[in-house]
Amino acid sequence: MHDIDTSPAALRALAEAATPGPWQVVTYRTPFSITRHDGTTCSGEHVGRDIATVRHHPQSHAPYPIVTLGIGVTQETPVHFVFIRPEDADYLAAVSPEVVLALLDTIDALRASLAAAEKERDALRLAMRPAMSDKHKPAPAAVEGDIEHWKRWSDTNAATAHRLADYAKTLEVRLDELVAERDSIKALYEAGVSAWQPVYEILLGEKATAEARAEKAEAERDAARKVIAWANNSLYGSHGFFLSLDGGPANEHHLDNGIEELKDIVRRKFSNGTAMIWHPIETAPKDGTPIDLWAGERIANCTWNAPSACWDERIGTGYGGKHWAVMSAPTHWMPLPAAPTNPEDAPHA
Repeated sequence: MHDIDTSPAALRALAEAATPGPWQVVTYRTPFSITRHDGTTCSGEHVGRDIATVRHHPQSHAPYPIVTLGIGVTQETPVHFVFIRPEDADYLAAVSPEVVLALLDTIDALRASLAAAEKERDALRLAMRPAMSDKHKPAPAAVEGDIEHWKRWSDTNAATAHRLADYAKTLEVRLDELVAERDSIKALYEAGVSAWQPVYEILLGEKATAEARAEKAEAERDAARKVIAWANNSLYGSHGFFLSLDGGPANEHHLDNGIEELKDIVRRKFSNGTAMIWHPIETAPKDGTPIDLWAGERIANCTWNAPSACWDERIGTGYGGKHWAVMSAPTHWMPLPAAPTNPEDAPHA
């Protein structure tokens, strides 16, 4: 069984959704006559009762139907059909006799409480009537003294209130001055920010440029250290001349001396025009200088092809040769041999 919410809020919502009243019961009589299967006839009168509004519809000039009854006659037993709006059905189901009686009990209890309160009010009025009748009599001397006291106190407080009002106005003026000063300082600050913003951006750009140059210098330094370490190991073995590449002034002096000696050794080794040392490919020049490469075999007269980003064997003024397709992965390089001191002494084929 479905429980119906009969709280005041629910009943109010159901009543507002139902067809507005007032409602009435409309009684009507309908005569009928039927013929039985055996040929005899039966007639009578059906009394129907509908629930409708007292007010009439402006177009049909008839009451609004709330609950209407339809009748279908089959042989001797009439069939009744009831028509009702869902909202009206919900309302009628909610206002059952139990609900109406409970509401009436509540109303009676409230009326009894109201009557008791009115009775108590009347009793208090009777008790206060003598005091009310004496309110226009002259006040005793003690009361007059109290009145004078409170009058002076009121005058004093009025003066104090005026002084406080004047002080409040002074504070409001000072507040306006402080607000104006704050706005002025804020405007100066914003103007200063606008003026220094371009300078700040320039400084940021210079900082970024300096950092990029520092990174580039560190990369060049690391590459130089790799070359020096390779040369050190090639010339002197793992316990070579360059004992340290980092450290204080002593190490830097030691490094400078080692570099100068390395230059002398290289000049002596290449003084006869023949390169005797293979270098790592990472140190090869890429400025168009012809060099020899090693890629499983010696490939002479090669240069760096910048547009193609690869090594090419150079023939005449162009590029080509049988090693054209394998120049992308050489491992070592060396400078080209020097030209003969006297071209006439060069060997002839």
